[in-house]
Parts: sequence; C-alpha cells; structure tokens
Amino acid sequence: MTVGQRIKQLRQERCWSKGRLAREMDITYSHNISVWENDQAEPRLYAFFKLCRALNISMDEFMKGVDLE
Repeated sequence: MTVGQRIKQLRQERCWSKGRLAREMDITYSHNISVWENDQAEPRLYAFFKLCRALNISMDEFMKGVDLE
C-alpha cells in the first residue's frame, strides 16, 4: 500500500471528505489531499505530523501497511 492509499483508507474509515480532512488538519486546500491520495506527491514532515494528529493516530500506526521502497 502506498502512502496515498493509506491516507485515503484512513480518511474513508472515518467517512470524511477530503475537505473535512483538510479542515481537521487546518490547511486551506483539499487539493493537497487529492495530490497525496493520487500519489503525485507525499506530505512533507510537518503536514504528515498534522495529518496524523487530525486522524488521531501515531506516525508509527500510520506507517503500518505502507510499503517502503
């Protein structure tokens, strides 16, 4: 599973839209979420921290199931 697939999986488990996740992360554009979910880019460290905090999971828990290349 890619980072983008993991973001989408966790977002959908919560029944959140991309806009809701962006609001929970306190970022302006849900476009970033789309870019990440489509594996066009990965969140930078600070955004990754905000993502995990919004999803209420640890970074370690997020990375479970992610294939590292």
